[in-house]
Amino acid sequence: MALKVSKEEFLGVDELGIPDPEVMTAKMALDFEVDVFRRMKDLGITQKDLAKMLGVTPATVSKTLSKTSNMTFKTAARIAHALGGVIDAP
Repeated sequence: MALKVSKEEFLGVDELGIPDPEVMTAKMALDFEVDVFRRMKDLGITQKDLAKMLGVTPATVSKTLSKTSNMTFKTAARIAHALGGVIDAP
């Protein structure tokens, strides 16, 4: 999946001030999803493999990693742990 615009363009980073919570939420989710997909690529695993690691269906992983997902910190931590990583607070 290729982004057609940069994160900075999408989030309006060049604007002054602190972004509103909606923008911060979108940035955090996008950053996490990009990190997950990069880590999966580095490990040579698919969403189906990740689903097996998490004990869920591939459809659940797909839905969780979609841009419309509203995943919990607990779910994000489970994904990070399964991929051998950690999550840092913003």
